[in-house]
Amino acid sequence: MQVLAVDCDVRQGALAKLFRLADSPGLTDILSGRARLTDAIVDTPIPNLKVLPAGACGAANPTELLNSRASTNLFDEIHESFHYVVVDTPSVQRSSDVAVIGALCGGVVMVVRMHRAASQVVKKSVRWLQSNNLHVMGCIAAACRPNDDRYADALEEAEE
Repeated sequence: MQVLAVDCDVRQGALAKLFRLADSPGLTDILSGRARLTDAIVDTPIPNLKVLPAGACGAANPTELLNSRASTNLFDEIHESFHYVVVDTPSVQRSSDVAVIGALCGGVVMVVRMHRAASQVVKKSVRWLQSNNLHVMGCIAAACRPNDDRYADALEEAEE
C-alpha cells in the first residue's frame, strides 16, 4: 500500500524536518504553479511512505492557496495516486485552515498531547470540527502515561 503524508501546516510545517528533508518544493509550490506533484513528493526511509512537504509560502496567502481550485484538483490527484493519505494540519485552535483542509479529506483524526491540552480545549475543538461538517473519526492520545484517564470523560462527552 502506498501512503502519502502531506504537510498542510504551510506556516510552520514539521514533516520535512522530522524526516530530514528539504522544505521545498512542496505543497505551496505546487499550488502556486512553481512545481508539479511528481517533483515535490519525497521518499522516506520507511517503505511505501512518501512525504509532500509544506513548501515555501513566499508572498502567497496560505488560506487562499488551500482554499483554491488548484488545491481541490491536487487532492483529487493525490487520492487517485495513493492508497492512504495522512494530512498534517495546524492545531484546530491556531488556524481556520483546518476546516478548508478537512473538507478535502475523508475524515479527521485529532492528535491530543496529554497533560498539555486542557480537556475543555479538546471538547471545544471536537465541537468546532463537527460544526464545520468534518467527520471526526477518532483521537490519538500522544505522550500518555499508563493508567491515565484524565481525558476519558471529556472525550466521551465530546462524542455525544
